[in-house]
Amino acid sequence: MIPEKPIAEWQQIFLDTSFIIDYLSDANRITKNPEYKERIEITQKVMKILNAKDNSANIKRRTYYVSAITISELRRLEHDNSISKQIVLIFEAADVTFVDYTKDIANLTIRMLDESLPKGQKHQFIAYLQKELIAKNFANARQWVSDDLKIIASAKSVKNLDVVLTSDKNTFQLIANQLEIPCIAMFRDQFQFDLFGEISVLKNK
Repeated sequence: MIPEKPIAEWQQIFLDTSFIIDYLSDANRITKNPEYKERIEITQKVMKILNAKDNSANIKRRTYYVSAITISELRRLEHDNSISKQIVLIFEAADVTFVDYTKDIANLTIRMLDESLPKGQKHQFIAYLQKELIAKNFANARQWVSDDLKIIASAKSVKNLDVVLTSDKNTFQLIANQLEIPCIAMFRDQFQFDLFGEISVLKNK
């Protein structure tokens, strides 16, 4: 689901794990995968736009939201117990809120699926996502889908959410779209570009 507001008006922004990983990556080291390199470059351009606005005078600071599930995923990847501090430092000009995965959010996950899918289709939808991941040689497909659902439910719990940013259009964004949550993946075809080839801050795709 495309966000209603353009980038210039985003205030409540939820970050998926994949987006954070790409933002912290060095595109110059990616030489054999042009699509992956472009994805990282778009991720970093989006954050540059957002940070530039946050550093302007008399501008209401944005709030970034990060799920506790994301912190757990990053710790597993980086083996670094200070990852929360690193995330706060990345967004030094903005407010960062960490969203715990509570019992209420767990119940919200189930309710969202029940309300958005035809009766009896919930398990089929989850099975389809897992099958797609397995076909792409992803390990732990079940855990992957489970974590995505938890992160998306955490995003749904945020009031007045403007957008969820992700780099995963095959699973995460597919779930977000199914649940009618505003979400953009870091791919060229999901952004409007101006005459100079820069991402438009005033128009969505």
